[in-house]
Amino acid sequence: MKHNIKILIFSLGWMASLLSIQAQKKPLSLQDTRNLALEFNKSLKVSALQKVEAEAQKKEAFTNYLPSVEASGSALYYPGMDDIEIASFT
Repeated sequence: MKHNIKILIFSLGWMASLLSIQAQKKPLSLQDTRNLALEFNKSLKVSALQKVEAEAQKKEAFTNYLPSVEASGSALYYPGMDDIEIASFT
């Protein structure tokens, strides 16, 4: 049984590889080959990502150049303590 499964898997893999070879026989134009080269060129992808990163760093540096404003506040409310008077410094 295991032997039959191995043969089946091998046969399916072999047939799939033949089909992929058949699909690759289509002639490509010069523009198609250029497009494929640009699509699969890793160094072009890396340089494009580096450009995006540099633009983000430029924006970050510009926002760090601007002044920053910070504010905070808090309040407490105690119900039932409305009649209490606070002594003044007169």
